[in-house]
Amino acid sequence: MKYTLLCYVLIVILSMTARAQSSFSKLSLGQEIVANPTQANDSLKNKLLRYFNQFKILNNSNDFGNKAKICLSIGDYFGNLIAYDKAIIYYREALKHAQQSNQSLLKAIINHRLGQLLLQLKRYPDTEKAFNQALKLFTQLKQQQQKGEVLIDLGLLCQYQQEYIRARSKFFLAKHIFETLKDSFNLAKTFEHIGATYGFQGEYNRGIQYLEMAKVIYRDTKDSLKLYNNLATIASFNLHLNKPVQAIRLAQKSFINGNSYAKKKSAEVLQQVYVSQNKFDKAYYYQHQASQIQQALIQKRTKIQLSNSRLLQAVFKQQLQESIYKLKEERRYTIGLLFWVICMVGGVIYLGQLFFRYKKRINVEKAATKSKELATLENLQEQISLQREQLMIKVLDEIESKQLLEKIRVLGNQLKLCKTIREAKKQLRLLDDMLENESSIDRQWRLFNSLFDQLYPDFQHKLKSCYPLLNQNQVLLCILLRLNLPLPQVAQLLKVTENNLRVRLHRLHNKMNLNKNQELKQHLVQF
Repeated sequence: MKYTLLCYVLIVILSMTARAQSSFSKLSLGQEIVANPTQANDSLKNKLLRYFNQFKILNNSNDFGNKAKICLSIGDYFGNLIAYDKAIIYYREALKHAQQSNQSLLKAIINHRLGQLLLQLKRYPDTEKAFNQALKLFTQLKQQQQKGEVLIDLGLLCQYQQEYIRARSKFFLAKHIFETLKDSFNLAKTFEHIGATYGFQGEYNRGIQYLEMAKVIYRDTKDSLKLYNNLATIASFNLHLNKPVQAIRLAQKSFINGNSYAKKKSAEVLQQVYVSQNKFDKAYYYQHQASQIQQALIQKRTKIQLSNSRLLQAVFKQQLQESIYKLKEERRYTIGLLFWVICMVGGVIYLGQLFFRYKKRINVEKAATKSKELATLENLQEQISLQREQLMIKVLDEIESKQLLEKIRVLGNQLKLCKTIREAKKQLRLLDDMLENESSIDRQWRLFNSLFDQLYPDFQHKLKSCYPLLNQNQVLLCILLRLNLPLPQVAQLLKVTENNLRVRLHRLHNKMNLNKNQELKQHLVQF
């Protein structure tokens, strides 16, 4: 059982190495890192950063196909750097974008890569789910080559779960596909896995048969690396079958010509053979060789892991620096924008206050102007009232003057009737007094006209222009009506009855040729 486990470990290591090389053949970074980690790190760092930048550029676009390819490439890089958790994150991101782009082939490839990493981490349920999805898509797309590779990985998953019969069925399906495609490389690899499966079940003879088939293919293709690894496995199977001669021959050949893994496996087989033959010096020698090789492999693996760790630190450090720089730039932009917003708000508030003050000052000025106008209007109204009162007084004086003239006329008639000189002289003295009063009345009439013209400058001129046939009494009546005096007061001023006044108004109405429906007083007020 011990030899079986050793054989299985060797086969798994070889299969994982081959699968990693085939999975990441497009990037071909694993060999670079192993060959020269320091030189490869700078190149890998630049490539990773370039892909990160491309992904950032496409992050806000709808180009899901290119985003899926970039995430797939980033995941491949992390897979080569043995950063499996990060690789799985980018594979899942790539799968999400591939589903949005409806690219079935891309989805199948991503599921296959994802399943390989999950297998490394021993997450078997997720691994089987990813492999089955990839197998389904490759079958639908009739991609036989990729379908066979997925079947090999499903067989390895069944081996990990110790389901050997199911694993062998997967391998035989892959064998049939690769025979049809005449793919010798994958066919030899499938023979190796079938032989290892028989070895796990203790059927070493049948296992050697398939390993011999793989050896023939490796010899024909001159793949010495795989050939000597295969010889080491056959040697371990011969050891289980108690065939020490064949085991020693094959193990020594593999130890001399194989790589470190083949030498380690061959040294362990030779140690066990020589222990069984009681040749402890040779057994000790090969044990020591196996220990040295193991230490060298551990040191090499540690060196690679340390180099990968430093590379990842450098990549993430640079990403962090770029993120910090962008945050600072965004902070400066935000602060600048906030400053300008504050300035704009402050300017708007300041302009609003200026406008409010200006509006308030305008309102105050308007209120002051309005109050001045009201005061002026009140003064004008007072002046009008005063002038109206003065005019009324003058009207009264005018009426009294008319009455006085009437008296003079009466005295003149009486003078004609005088029979004596004494009576005539008496009448003449009365007449002289009346004449003096007449000159005073003319002055009062002129004063009345002056005051009325101040109040209504164009009234008499327009009235005489429109109605030139009006006499002085009719003009006086129009003036009184223009002053908007009530009719009883007009009759009282003219010393006539209201009936007589109505007759005068009727005559005046007819003389001015007004319509019957047109009121005389309203016409004069609006004149």
